[in-house]
Amino acid sequence: MKTNGIDDGNSDQLDGLQNDGIYSAPYTFPEAGTYTITGDVWIPVAGAAPLQRTATTTVTVTEPLITFDSVDGVVNLGPGGCVTGLTVNVNVTANLPINYIASAKLAGVNGNSIEDSFSQEVLTPGADSFALYFSSEAIRDGIAADGPYNVSQIDLLSLQDTGVALEVRELDAFAFDAITLGDLCAAPVAVAQNLTVTPTLRGGMIESLEFSFPIIVANSGSYQVSFKVTDSLGQDIELVGFSRFLNVGSNIMIPVTGWTFLSRVSVGPGCGK
Repeated sequence: MKTNGIDDGNSDQLDGLQNDGIYSAPYTFPEAGTYTITGDVWIPVAGAAPLQRTATTTVTVTEPLITFDSVDGVVNLGPGGCVTGLTVNVNVTANLPINYIASAKLAGVNGNSIEDSFSQEVLTPGADSFALYFSSEAIRDGIAADGPYNVSQIDLLSLQDTGVALEVRELDAFAFDAITLGDLCAAPVAVAQNLTVTPTLRGGMIESLEFSFPIIVANSGSYQVSFKVTDSLGQDIELVGFSRFLNVGSNIMIPVTGWTFLSRVSVGPGCGK
């Protein structure tokens, strides 16, 4: 069989990172045995024929010690019905007692993903199961997009005297639908990372800066907010503080003032005033 390797980060093709120089191609061996794999690459050369390079390796394929049976997902709810996290339950059958590593990857529609795993658990012969967990905090920080969230990959690797072997790889195993970032339980106070800065100009020069950023709170009430402004050299310029009444959920903070601290910004080498 011949197949072309890819380097585009496509998880369906089991490729890692895009343009990392490692080309991948999925293939399932039809039966146990020893196989020789040959790889050919052609390197473009300006004004000449491409150079061809060949590499060969031998792999031994054995019958899997673990068989994948099924998977399901549980949406864990907290106070008020918010989602505290997502649990992925995996059911397998083991042929022998064995130590193994299990991992699962949860992906969003934006291509971001997070992973949970554990290692060196003893899997006894017969039917068994395990659970992997993705917290609301990990989903919000790592995926940062509304659902659906897809369990894009589940891996089970056995730890044997001869080394580590991939026993199970299940792709697109399960999907959690109809969950948004707003459904996730939030910390009492969280500051989103998408801060924007807008300058106020006078005569073509910057007179002041307007900072805008979301603050997410779990309870309505009055809050004291402060942040520090530094220059490009790391020198402190100003500590800005203000009070606001914040409602449950996301609140856009726009502290505006005619700051004069810009006159104290350090000027680096090559910069003009």
